[in-house]
Amino acid sequence: MSEMVERVAKAIYESHRFVRPWDHPNTVKLWHRSCRASARAAIEAMRSPTEDMRASCGNGECAKWAPGAWQNYIDAALRD
Repeated sequence: MSEMVERVAKAIYESHRFVRPWDHPNTVKLWHRSCRASARAAIEAMRSPTEDMRASCGNGECAKWAPGAWQNYIDAALRD
């Protein structure tokens, strides 16, 4: 499991305000799987930058990135 998927999954879990913390031994493993699946879907949805994200690079800095760099970052975050 990638570090980013785990980080996002834990944030999703904690946003539900469950009584038990993510790493508690009695946390239902089904919740872990569900939150990890949600995390992967959320990260995947960020694969293409939005127009606002592109516009935030108005000074041309983003144009200096290698083509596909953003997608490469997302791929790395999803890599197991």
